[in-house]
Amino acid sequence: MCLDYALNDTTKIGGVFEALQTQLRFQGGRKLLETVTRINDFRNTYIAHQEQELTDKNLAEQELKIWIEALHVIGK
Repeated sequence: MCLDYALNDTTKIGGVFEALQTQLRFQGGRKLLETVTRINDFRNTYIAHQEQELTDKNLAEQELKIWIEALHVIGK
């Protein structure tokens, strides 16, 4: 993911990769990366690949709230 690359990869490539690092390093970026990673893990486990059946209403509600909060942050 581009945000992970921008925050964690120290390889100096230049061009578009340098632009990614410049544009995606911002205050709160690491917290956003943690949130997006959490959303992606949940999505992959329960929705996209259905590795596990989602039967826990509380878990579904909790994760949906995180998705909504993340969309709000991204939309700012």
